[in-house]
Amino acid sequence: AEVDETYVINDLIAPRVVSTNPAHGESVADGTLTAVVATFNEAMSPTTLTSGLQLTEAGPDSVFGTGDETSVAGTVALNDPALPTIATFNTSALSEGRYRAVLVGVTDIAGNPLPTTEWSFVVVIDTDGDGISDAYENLYGFLDPTNPADADGDADGDGLSNLAEFLLGTDPTNPDDDGNGTVDGDEDTDFDGLTNAEELFFGTDLFKADTDGDIWPDGFEV
Repeated sequence: AEVDETYVINDLIAPRVVSTNPAHGESVADGTLTAVVATFNEAMSPTTLTSGLQLTEAGPDSVFGTGDETSVAGTVALNDPALPTIATFNTSALSEGRYRAVLVGVTDIAGNPLPTTEWSFVVVIDTDGDGISDAYENLYGFLDPTNPADADGDADGDGLSNLAEFLLGTDPTNPDDDGNGTVDGDEDTDFDGLTNAEELFFGTDLFKADTDGDIWPDGFEV
């Protein structure tokens, strides 16, 4: 006689974030952003997702970890109340500043934890449209908020343009921001095997290890 067999396979694989909006390192115009979105590769726990998506602003110095950060008020909406794969943090229009979104304490439906995930972006008033905020340009006297050409300069000679320094949150007058003996241009922010300066040269993304999304890291492809 034939025997019907049924197998139950437990989900033991951790979920992951497949995209965010804004993307990590993105620059957004002041007053235009009212939502931060995270998309996942599978259905997530609604309860943990609603409480686990948080947004923080860096404060007047635009640097995290200095004690002047503030939490941004908002509500989290899900694309499906039972089996959500997209979470949206809705808030009032964000003003100029550096922001960090974080997913913490979030699990999928099976209870597998999502590794704590964070990404940062900047909201800018940018008079000359060069991608660098007016506040940042005014902070450093050699930058001019009415001159878009200065975005391509490299004031400290570390291999990073002034625009790249702004997006990375580094000091355009200090070639070794973290004081580890490696100039900022030779650091590898996204751990893809390319230095930051090489990313600029090849036109790959400073914040994505796999710019074209084909699974191969940029350092292997170029």
